[in-house]
Amino acid sequence: MHASKIELGIEYSPDNSYDIRLQVHSASLVDVLDEISQKTGVKIHHSVLPSKIITATCVANKMELLFQCLLGKKVDLVFYYAVKATTENFFLPLDIWLLGSTWGNQSASSHNEDARCAEKLETAGGNNGSELEQQDDFDALFKKARLAVSSQKRLAINQLSEKMPKNMWLMTELLRDALTDADAGVRAEAVSAWVNRKEDSADIILQNALHDEAVEVKMMAVDLAKTHVLLGIALADEEQIVRDFAKRKISNLNDE
Repeated sequence: MHASKIELGIEYSPDNSYDIRLQVHSASLVDVLDEISQKTGVKIHHSVLPSKIITATCVANKMELLFQCLLGKKVDLVFYYAVKATTENFFLPLDIWLLGSTWGNQSASSHNEDARCAEKLETAGGNNGSELEQQDDFDALFKKARLAVSSQKRLAINQLSEKMPKNMWLMTELLRDALTDADAGVRAEAVSAWVNRKEDSADIILQNALHDEAVEVKMMAVDLAKTHVLLGIALADEEQIVRDFAKRKISNLNDE
């Protein structure tokens, strides 16, 4: 098995143009995003990510194109830039939000002057064990979802939401508790799970999330909102990034 490798560099030209170069070999998506964030200082916000091992080569003159190369075009992305950019790294956003629930297997292979990509995605699979082993797995996941640190809680909620039946009281109560968790990431994951599972009163859950104090939760709610009424709430939010994302979602609704 080959060792994983992640290399990120920015090359400047005398004419003030630049290229962002990313080379990845057999690395997880989480590790790749962490490396980009550490090297550039850009905060990357995301929910639980798919289990993918990536090999990719991307060259782009915009961060947006770099992420399209890395993730494909189906993932909803929001880039937030400073109102007054500094001269150093003026082209980098302050925050990047990875939103959307569609993470299909994508094979990006666009070859143009802005981005050149070659990637292979492999989704980690699992073997079905005995019923007893599966019960032990569920018990362990429920324990993590209630007692573990925030990152493990998010992962456990994500995995349980995909496996448990809709409106199963145990799962519903777990999500209800997670909606008021002290960690914003856990609350955002709970909102996503509640809506994607089509649990009862999803619009009320989204309405409450749009009034959450954390931008992460509000961005998740805007991403999941499907009506003008809910998106209209976000249009009045105090955070510009939330308002801008809501405008984009409304524009998309009007085009449908």
